[in-house]
Amino acid sequence: MSVRFDDSTKQEVWQTLRALNDAWTKGKPDDLKNYFHKDMVAITATDRERLEGREACFNSWNNFAKAAKIHHWKEVEPRIQIYGNK
Repeated sequence: MSVRFDDSTKQEVWQTLRALNDAWTKGKPDDLKNYFHKDMVAITATDRERLEGREACFNSWNNFAKAAKIHHWKEVEPRIQIYGNK
């Protein structure tokens, strides 16, 4: 999928998101530690409580990636919106 954004910052965000998704969908979940913030919080469909912190989030994604067989993954119509001061 070729995605083009006018803004170089949006392109950088898209490339990072693609790499993050590749890590867990293509069998390299250890690479997720490169993308998860130390104070990350996540709510998932498979965990009863919210996940707090890089290690908790990583462990959940890693366990899922090891237990699941992902046959196909494709982002469709990505929309990147960036908010804040330049």
